[in-house]
Order: sequence, then structure tokens, then C-alpha cells
Amino acid sequence: MRPQPNGRHQQQPLGSQPHQRGATLIVSVIVLMLITMTVVSAFRVSKSHTQAVANMQFKDEALAAANLIMEDVISLPNIETIISSGGTIPVRYVDINRDGVNDLQIALAVPRCIRVDPSSSSSDENLSGVESNVANTGQSYVLWEIQADVTDAATGANVSVVQGFRQLVGTIPASCI
Repeated sequence: MRPQPNGRHQQQPLGSQPHQRGATLIVSVIVLMLITMTVVSAFRVSKSHTQAVANMQFKDEALAAANLIMEDVISLPNIETIISSGGTIPVRYVDINRDGVNDLQIALAVPRCIRVDPSSSSSDENLSGVESNVANTGQSYVLWEIQADVTDAATGANVSVVQGFRQLVGTIPASCI
């Protein structure tokens, strides 16, 4: 449309319009590409965060399951009673989410005797003599190390947990001699 001297606009015929350069189209395509790249990168970041959270959850569940089984072993009066006749400890299973399916497999290594310390005479339990009314039992402290390897049945992910503990024993176990 061109303004006329009388203030009115005159329409141009269809074939005589000036050529547009397409700058608006190019700018809008570039903006659309930038928005698309932002959405794709946000999706990738979200996916990696979800994977990190899942890994942390598995690690925490595996640690809890390993500690549960290790506490059972530690509470035994004689650690060597858990070892089967073949010299191995049976594999144990844990159902974390209580759906009836074993989620984690826990393989315990044979507890390793680190050292034997005679019980110290400074604690009340080892006082002996007429005045203390406690008999000298000749007990010793055994320092054990136990390792649990936890494997997720669904993913195959594996976590190893090593724990040391001290146990008061009346006779020194054969594996410590």
C-alpha cells in the first residue's frame, strides 16, 4: 500500500509486491532450534540425575542388607560355627521391598582373624581375686574382619562392604593360631 496525496492508501496489485528477505523466518527458526536444544539438554541432565539417585538408593539398600547379615554373624558366640563343612559360608538373600522376590544376594567371605589380644586387667569384667568376687577366666579379645559382597539380582550391580569387630572369647579360635 502506498499513501496517496489525499491521505488515502492505494492497494498494489498482487504481482507487484516488493520481495521480502525472510529475516523473520530465519530468526524464528534459530530461536526454535535454541529452545529445542535447551529442552534436550534439560532432559539429559534430568536423566543423569535420576540415574545418580538410583545408584545412591542401591548403595544404601545394599549397605543396609550387608549390615543386617553381618550383625547376624557378629552376634554369634563362636564365629567359626557359620562356616560350613566345605569351608564356605552359604549365600544369603534379602527381599528389600517385601514383594516376595529376592532382590539382593549377599555372599559373605570367611571371617579373617586379624589379631588376638589378651583381655585387659583394667576393665571390671577381668578383675580377679577375693576382693572383686570375679574369677579370672583367661578370656581374650579377637579382632575379626568380615567382607560382604552384595549383588542386585535385577541389574547385577555389586557393592562390597568390609567391617571389623572385636569379640570376647574364652578360647582362641583355631583360625587365629
